[in-house]
Amino acid sequence: MTILARHAAARPFRGLWTTLLAVVLLCGISGADAPSTSQTAPKAASGPRYANDGSVVGTNLSPISDWSPEWAFLDCFKTSRAWISGTVESFQDSRALALDAHGWVTSLLPGQCAKTLLFWAQEGSYPNGDYVVLYDGAGTLGYQGAAAKVSGTAGRDVVRVDASKGGWQLWITETDPANYLRNIRVIMPGGGSSKDPFSWWPDATSCPHADFEPFEKTYRTLLFHPAFLKTLRNYKVLRFMDWMSANNSTQQHWEERPTTGDARWTEKGVPVEVMCALAGTLHADPWFCLPHLATDDYLRRFATVVRDRLAPDLHAYIEYSNEVWNGSFEQAAYARQQGMALKLDAAPRTAQACYTARRSVQMFGIFSEVFGGTQRLKRVLATQAAGWILGEAEITHMKAFQQADVLAIAPYIGIDFGNPENQAATQRMTVDDLFSAINTNSLPEVCAWMDTNAALSRKYGLALAAYEGGQSLVGHGGAENNEALSALFDKANRDPRMRQVYADYLNAWKARGGGIFVHYLNCLNYTKWGRWGSLETMTQAPEQAPKYSAIQDHIERNRRSPE
Repeated sequence: MTILARHAAARPFRGLWTTLLAVVLLCGISGADAPSTSQTAPKAASGPRYANDGSVVGTNLSPISDWSPEWAFLDCFKTSRAWISGTVESFQDSRALALDAHGWVTSLLPGQCAKTLLFWAQEGSYPNGDYVVLYDGAGTLGYQGAAAKVSGTAGRDVVRVDASKGGWQLWITETDPANYLRNIRVIMPGGGSSKDPFSWWPDATSCPHADFEPFEKTYRTLLFHPAFLKTLRNYKVLRFMDWMSANNSTQQHWEERPTTGDARWTEKGVPVEVMCALAGTLHADPWFCLPHLATDDYLRRFATVVRDRLAPDLHAYIEYSNEVWNGSFEQAAYARQQGMALKLDAAPRTAQACYTARRSVQMFGIFSEVFGGTQRLKRVLATQAAGWILGEAEITHMKAFQQADVLAIAPYIGIDFGNPENQAATQRMTVDDLFSAINTNSLPEVCAWMDTNAALSRKYGLALAAYEGGQSLVGHGGAENNEALSALFDKANRDPRMRQVYADYLNAWKARGGGIFVHYLNCLNYTKWGRWGSLETMTQAPEQAPKYSAIQDHIERNRRSPE
């Protein structure tokens, strides 16, 4: 029996399908189906228990993109690439496309086509089968790559996809400006059953339950793919940093936010309504990373949606942007500029930390006012794991610790192996050498960071959490292009010994008083830019995913009594 099957047997799911339906009904898909923000969250069912009851681990989610193997939605058009202007002869040209406020193409220039990509460079990692393309308006759609049209009627095409050929393209070759093509939905093949909301089948004949329904009939109410839900069901916290496109965000005003009616959610991020729906579906606490430029009005309106949409027995983690200490991101430069302008400290990095605290406290106040208190909130102050001095400056500025609940760090292991100055020595290592160095050097180093931050959190009465964490075997600063280094890191992440590294690492976190550990991240294929996914594909067997297996083991061995 697989780990996932064992978990299903161990945790009851009575009534979960009803709860899932009620939650997701709050969030339609697009166009006329978009939900009203006046709707309120459903009450949590009193009967069922959830797979993540007492779980001490959460996960970050993969960015919503056409190149991610984490297919989250039944309507996979939401994960498609931004429109590309081209022609029949040329894939891309430099002409602009005419778009409406939600990103739908309103007209085409002579000879112009609008093209988008789905499941790009994802050979064999997404489902084969017949995808149903639904649309409003008048015009002509075409398909290239792994997809071929097999039938079509007004408003509905069926395309057969062979995932072994890689990704595929959807083209708009004609559209009527008076009734332009819009509300395009691409429904994934297969269907599901209310008796097993975490499984799916190609068709009714392969489903063991009599209530099979194809996704074409259920996508309006069951927003998320069962395979996606299955990978997440044991996690108590879902961090939406990448779903919110928090890094380098330009969102400032509420009108700039992503909405459920947007053509896709790969450009501005995923709407807050959808994030609340996923949290409610899995009964997991959402962790939001608010844009660093967001106005008070933006924060207040966001808080109002969360208050009204999120099940009342769930907590909302709120964090000011992401890694505002990290000079790689624009939010860090912004905080430094603001801190220096306000003369919060003479040292630029300290001023940056102080501004992070100041804006965080202001955000906490807005959310607390909207929520009528802090009972449903987890207010997060995040800092660098190795930078405890700046962390203390942050949490003490304006006595921010008195307005917060959580000190969060990212205690990654193995960071130094991919540094440009270390790459020559690292690439000479065998996999055995690398694991020896991780156990001898990396784990003790990260344990020292844990100890220091645990002491800091105790000193100021805060819970200690990991907003991110896990292995960080990745080249950077040019070393990402070192093929020998990448091959070594790939092998190490797939090696069964990584499971023991993760077990020791998570046990060390627990032993030092660490609270919720939010791994980075759930499902993503390995590239030179990192091996972040605990799973490489959505259907990967747990025994072939040592990091995922170790995390699930840790959850089962350390469950707490539900709050």
